Amino acid sequence: MTKERRFAPKRPILIIVLLELALACGLIGAGAYITLSGRTDLQPAFVAFVPFTLFLLLYLSLSNRWRTFFFDGLSSLSRRQWLDYAPLAAILVIVWMSTQGIQLSSLAQIGYLLIYAILVGFVEEVLYRGIILRLLFPQGRTVAVLVSSLLFGLTHLLNAVGGQSLADTLVQIVYAFLIGVVLALLVLKHRALPLAILFHAAHNFIQFAANRPAEGTTGYDLCIMILLAVSALILWKSDKNATRIVGQGIRL
Repeated sequence: MTKERRFAPKRPILIIVLLELALACGLIGAGAYITLSGRTDLQPAFVAFVPFTLFLLLYLSLSNRWRTFFFDGLSSLSRRQWLDYAPLAAILVIVWMSTQGIQLSSLAQIGYLLIYAILVGFVEEVLYRGIILRLLFPQGRTVAVLVSSLLFGLTHLLNAVGGQSLADTLVQIVYAFLIGVVLALLVLKHRALPLAILFHAAHNFIQFAANRPAEGTTGYDLCIMILLAVSALILWKSDKNATRIVGQGIRL
């Protein structure tokens, strides 16, 4: 196994603020482009996340930071450790049930939605469960997990600008925060960020291609949030070696 390169920025908070501003500006700018161009067939996140994805891929590759941001643990997962991901599989089943499956329209539409889901999953997981989580970790596991998850949840405030009701937006923030906590704990425990990306992409794809798009908060959403809260508590108590695992082979 190659030794992890040193990663200790002098101003981590400034970097996080700049990342958040870049993300917000990218989404707002993409929305403006769609409005002005009349390309209503596109989503702002799709337009914004294409350059974000290219930038992150270049950064990770040229700086050789894949291991720094938790891409190295997937191959070492044991059968027992895979059980930690069972709640995520259950959540995907519940989401599938809530949407009554996916709508099989044209191949072009399915391809677009699949690429869209992958882009969102990759960018948001690398930013929040990769870079931001890693930047905050020197402040302690609790701060890293809760703050990165809170920032992830608050990004969904932009949905209110798009016309979503305040009540539904607040529920979505809590929903996203809980998902963020569970994924962050799993990433710290197993260093398998690709699985977080896969879950995020699958979750979004089912919702994007839903046979019955959700209208407001449903009982399914509440069930998922309860499952996430229980999973977070179990992971929090069971993962007593997270600091050692993340710190192994690196200097903070």
